[in-house]
Amino acid sequence: MFCETGSRVFKPFIALFGALVMVNIMMLGGENAQISSQH
Repeated sequence: MFCETGSRVFKPFIALFGALVMVNIMMLGGENAQISSQH
């Protein structure tokens, strides 16, 4: 029962964490692209 509830709560956290990581990588990539294009 605990494992079932744990996985039910844990999966959304993994998805949310993955989304945040993707956004951070995209924003960092965008900033680096803008900086390199300015030079």
